[in-house]
Amino acid sequence: MLRRCTATRRWIGYAAVVIWLGWSGAVALLPQSKWSVESVLKQESLTDANISPDGRKVVWVKRFPDKEKDRYRSDLFLTLLPSPPDSGRPETIRLTRTGDNYRPRWSPDGRWIAFLSSRQSNNKDKKANGAQIWLLDLRGGEPRRLTQWETGVQRFAWLDSTTLVFSAREGKTYYEQELKKHKDDAVVVEDTTLFWPVRLFTLNIEKGNEVKRLTHNRYRIGEFAPDPTGRYIVYSLHLSPITADARMQPRQYLLDRHTGKTVEIFPGKYFDPENFQWTPDGRGFYATDEFSSDPENEGAGITELYYFDVATGTHRKVPLNWEWGVGFGGYAVAKNGVHVQLADGPWMNPRFYRKTAQGWEPVKVADRRLRHSTSVTIGPDGETMVFVYSRPDSIPRYYHARYQEGRLERVGEMVQLNGYLKKLPMPRAEVIRWVGAEGDTVNGILYYPLNYRPGRRHPLMVVIHGGPSGADLDAWRLSWTVYPGIWAEKGAFVFRPNYHGSGNHGLKFVESIKGRYYELEVPDIVRGVQHLIDRGMVHPDSLGVMGWSNGAILTIALTVEHPEMFKAAAPGAGDVNWISDYGNCSFGVSFDNSYFKGPPWEYLQHYIEKSPLFRMHRVVTPTIIFFGTEDRAVPTEQGWEHYRALQQLGKAPVRFILFPGQPHGLQRLSHQRRKMEEEIAWFDRYLFGKASLKEQLEARVLPKDSPLALL
Repeated sequence: MLRRCTATRRWIGYAAVVIWLGWSGAVALLPQSKWSVESVLKQESLTDANISPDGRKVVWVKRFPDKEKDRYRSDLFLTLLPSPPDSGRPETIRLTRTGDNYRPRWSPDGRWIAFLSSRQSNNKDKKANGAQIWLLDLRGGEPRRLTQWETGVQRFAWLDSTTLVFSAREGKTYYEQELKKHKDDAVVVEDTTLFWPVRLFTLNIEKGNEVKRLTHNRYRIGEFAPDPTGRYIVYSLHLSPITADARMQPRQYLLDRHTGKTVEIFPGKYFDPENFQWTPDGRGFYATDEFSSDPENEGAGITELYYFDVATGTHRKVPLNWEWGVGFGGYAVAKNGVHVQLADGPWMNPRFYRKTAQGWEPVKVADRRLRHSTSVTIGPDGETMVFVYSRPDSIPRYYHARYQEGRLERVGEMVQLNGYLKKLPMPRAEVIRWVGAEGDTVNGILYYPLNYRPGRRHPLMVVIHGGPSGADLDAWRLSWTVYPGIWAEKGAFVFRPNYHGSGNHGLKFVESIKGRYYELEVPDIVRGVQHLIDRGMVHPDSLGVMGWSNGAILTIALTVEHPEMFKAAAPGAGDVNWISDYGNCSFGVSFDNSYFKGPPWEYLQHYIEKSPLFRMHRVVTPTIIFFGTEDRAVPTEQGWEHYRALQQLGKAPVRFILFPGQPHGLQRLSHQRRKMEEEIAWFDRYLFGKASLKEQLEARVLPKDSPLALL
């Protein structure tokens, strides 16, 4: 492939002319066109907001692209909220500038901010690797490192204003040291003999950062959360390195630091709550658990909310009175109860549940901005809230508010990011509905072309979400996998369908495809496209389709089952052979058992019928394939099988792009950029009828001032 790219450079002069003419035509139609690959990749985001105990300050993480390091970095910022809340504008200060800094947490007295960081210190211990805990004094001064742990710190939390608890593995074993000494890097797959434990340790900042081992568990502690008094710690224990199946699900324990006693608290089979959040009084905590008809496979289902009472040692399900369960927006413990973002299709249904002696009383939340929020945080005071609001055609806005049992008071904007996006032409977007498979009403997000005129038919780009239990929400989405502005600028509609099997739509909908993969999703998408054609909005001869992960899986299925429908396809990290996926995928056993009835040796014919590989002779759609070489979620071998079949059959143009060292989601900015450029060039050639892929790629390879570019 490299030799072919090199050999085609003699065509560069012609390519430059064709591309310039095509672009100048677009400019004539849309004078304000400014969307580009860079405008997508330079987006910043606010994550992991942590509110101070007094509710007056918020420390948060900004994730942003670093071109020099060719990846996204993270730094800490501190926002000082006005007091009283409506007395002025918040002030934001940058706290860190080197390394990756994340997971900031306030000390209970509000004096310190501890955080994890990859930064190096002047007195670096050469044996210390991975993230370490750092401490920042709000009275002034530079952060100082608290730990020099050989294997790095995984998680931490405050027990009191001078003591932290953190999870980490012990130092490397003698056996591991001997292997390194002899340069033996052989890997034993799922090695249970070297399944080293992850334990809890305490660190006292007033005693010279003294570290003490808190637990002596044999296996690995994952998530943990101490109560506000520091007496109790709830944690999950992972019992096995084998993740392909769900036979050894995590167990949960409660540690009493006063007595030293540890007890298992959720002993039921296939019941493993997570996302622990304590009540402010420390009397109990909330947690969520996934409910499905096949818990032995940890199958996709709905999220339920539970409450554990420390005094009685019992738990009970919180009666949400909402069939679809907790939504993608999660929940947050508040004063006198809990705020829940309930699943409601492409939206959230925000609701407050007031805790009483008899149970919980639901209270509707009137502020409609929370209908579109996937991130809600409430501080230790139970009243200070931070949330994000966005729409598909409106960039994220970050707010702070006073939360009073479901009422939002004194709402103000906390910080603004990505101001450059406001200057770009934003495609109008809306939620649409149509009748899909089995007569069910399904929904999706539709973006309009920038040059849309009623009565005129436009091209359509179908962009399919992953999962399959993901969902496209009535909220902002812009990334290297989803970039509607670029397609809208080219004059196309963008259609993001919530097909059967999508999450946030209830148990029946998410489980509907188990045992009959493709049978509902593909008709949903095809009927959605036909719905737009019937409305006179979309030209039936100008359709493209793309997606990543399960979005790619369905993209491939569409090219097999409807070979003449799409002008071009761009699947990234998509399966074609479910038989090999069973063994190669890191979670293949549980996933395939859930969606394909059981293992392939028991349902071989079913696996063959469901695997597009055995019907590749039907494909005539020009297809560009993307994969990371280290993908274990959808193994890279799937891409090779897909490519080789199309390449040998010769019925469809095919191009296969591999990204060295990349996992399921591309991490390097240069790889994200290359993926987008290749994808856009592919659709420009086969959907929009512009310069050939070869010509466009060659124009990108040579510098503008190269003599060859002037030929």
